[in-house]
Amino acid sequence: MSADPDITAAFRQAADDLATLIRPYVQAHLVDDLARRYVADHLAAPGWRPPLRPAPEDWKTIRATNTRRALEEP
Repeated sequence: MSADPDITAAFRQAADDLATLIRPYVQAHLVDDLARRYVADHLAAPGWRPPLRPAPEDWKTIRATNTRRALEEP
């Protein structure tokens, strides 16, 4: 996750928006976790913008882990 507060806020907003969309279709106790995981794995892990070449798998894992942690912080 980026140290830039605007990007962090954008990731949080994306997770909140996704949670709102899936809430009617997903069990209540899974909604927030599922939305955060999706944002971490599919937005943050590959990179904020499409990369010129695919990111290595270990980078994706690290980015996803960091984003999950940051999304859990208040």
